Amino acid sequence: TFGQQVPQRFERCPSFDGMGHERRGDGDLVETVPFLDLLAPPGVVAAQKLLWCLSEAWRLRVERCPLLPGLVVLLLIFSPDEASAYATASAILTRAVGYLRDHAAAVGPQGRFAGDFPFLPLTAKGWRRLAAATVGLLKLRSPELHGHLLGLGVALKDVAERCLSRGLMQVLPFRAVCRAFGVFLAEGSEVFARLLVALWRHQRYGLLACGTATEAERLLVPPSEEMLVLEKARQRGALLDE
Repeated sequence: TFGQQVPQRFERCPSFDGMGHERRGDGDLVETVPFLDLLAPPGVVAAQKLLWCLSEAWRLRVERCPLLPGLVVLLLIFSPDEASAYATASAILTRAVGYLRDHAAAVGPQGRFAGDFPFLPLTAKGWRRLAAATVGLLKLRSPELHGHLLGLGVALKDVAERCLSRGLMQVLPFRAVCRAFGVFLAEGSEVFARLLVALWRHQRYGLLACGTATEAERLLVPPSEEMLVLEKARQRGALLDE
């Protein structure tokens, strides 16, 4: 990937956020991973390096997977070394590719999995299917909330995709993100869909009180700047508690 020398500094890294993006250094970890400051500077460099390596190794299989930067950071936080983090990330992608191959027959003419969720979407269509399945689950579990949000003009599938494609990192505190990703390793992307629906249902009274789509979307997906402030406050509180 890097020729004869391994770089010790990276200005940008792959974002895995769309066709062709996986090979361009268009990603900024500070913008996409709220808990990046839990890594020391050498850890940030390691995350960037691993993302470049994954980009090269999986460029023919991964079209879009914005969840990967956050996943790599989490793996580095909890892994004993870089090699273990890279091996785990590769194993996850191998399982995702294998799932898509083994379940290809379950995809119908509309491009929907027959009553199933992919382990990890690796294409733009895959993330859209997961978002559609999540909105369908909301309609089933909370039809009143679903109808109200659609009546306000909220693009629920777009909102769901924004949350799901980052593994809910922008709507959950760090400890909850760790729990969600832990379950994801065992059960796949379905955990993010079910958790997102549970979060929306938990906020149903506030959402039902919203009179505009803008108000509702602010509750559905808090602005990233607010989440960064909240996350840093939680981290400081956790350190004081310890």
